[in-house]
Amino acid sequence: MTSALDAFFRPRGVAFVGATEDPTKLGGRRYRSLVEDGFAGAIHPVHPRADALRGLTAYRSVLDVPDPVDLAVLVVPTAAVPATLADCAKRGIPGVVCISAGFGEVDARGKRIEARMVAAYRAAGGRLLGPNCAGLFDATSNLNLGGDAVPRGPISLVSQSGNLLLDFSQHARERGLGFRRQVTIGNAADIGPVELIEDALADAGTRVVLAYLEGFAAGDGRRLVDLARTTTTPIVLVKPGRSEAGRRAALSHTGTLAGADRIADAALAQGGIHRPANIEAAWDLASALAHGTRLDGDRLALISDGGGHATVLADALGLSALAVPPFRAATRRRLAALLPPRAGIANPVDFAGVVESEPAALPAVLDVCLAAPEVDGVVVAGHFGGYHKLGGPALEAREIEAAEAIARLAACRTRACKDW
Repeated sequence: MTSALDAFFRPRGVAFVGATEDPTKLGGRRYRSLVEDGFAGAIHPVHPRADALRGLTAYRSVLDVPDPVDLAVLVVPTAAVPATLADCAKRGIPGVVCISAGFGEVDARGKRIEARMVAAYRAAGGRLLGPNCAGLFDATSNLNLGGDAVPRGPISLVSQSGNLLLDFSQHARERGLGFRRQVTIGNAADIGPVELIEDALADAGTRVVLAYLEGFAAGDGRRLVDLARTTTTPIVLVKPGRSEAGRRAALSHTGTLAGADRIADAALAQGGIHRPANIEAAWDLASALAHGTRLDGDRLALISDGGGHATVLADALGLSALAVPPFRAATRRRLAALLPPRAGIANPVDFAGVVESEPAALPAVLDVCLAAPEVDGVVVAGHFGGYHKLGGPALEAREIEAAEAIARLAACRTRACKDW
């Protein structure tokens, strides 16, 4: 172990207390994903009666499991959690993921109980994730305690909601992206979101940190903003609580007080943290940041198969403080050699109907614009890819060829062209 969180993301062995082969139960789904997702370390199911679960020897207590065991997973009744944690402390297990709920998210008494549990476990030298969390996933160690298959990729997700974790996984599967790690914090009685975000930012394989947080503990908001100022890895944060109804929902969900939204909004903006309005926008932004190449500047060329699209897009970019500079004479001459006189070539480029019948014109023009020294990037808008619905199957084949040419152009500017 080299850091406080290595026990959670890189354990040598896992003791799963509450393991079962029943996939309808929380412990059954999470134990199944732990076994089936290829975790390379030792797995020790703990069960009061079973001799084996999914082909692995079962033990009656965490005190009985053999070395090495760096992480314990608790999926036991609420009343059994304190005693089970005490056994984990006695066994010297450095990390505990507490799936079990019924503590600080319920009432003040529950908060007091979880505070005592955390204090005792910290005194024994261990750390606790949760309680009331949905599990975690790490692609490097193939550790999957979330109960569902997780696509691999460059995004690290820290979430206060287990269900939203499932939503993001589905988005990833649909769009060909995935996760470096996923972790849910639940009540965050010990390990909080900022510590987890900081650990994710230190991971070389993480290109974007995506987070869903309903509120901050005292001092955490400032810590997050300060942390964001020290990293070049983008942070995308979904934080509800813009309305009174949202703040009440956050309080009932995890016992978290959402706080004054305008203060949070201003502070996050000062730290350079992206705060999209909803889940869909958050995923779109995280996807773009994970896959996209950073622009060297703010100058963009616009390519559109119609003047309306170009005008609307130019307006949107202008309101975003991005520049749409006129092309130089040399660029206009190259474009004029490809397009008829009726086409617009000043920036935006308006094909004036050419692409409807000649799809190959789009990658040719794109190549010119990408090479133009007066712009830093190119945005393409319009109906390209759909004209075959009007023009028939022959046009569809040509649109596919043009799309493949565009992909090759993009590839040659982001990685070795020999891949194509």
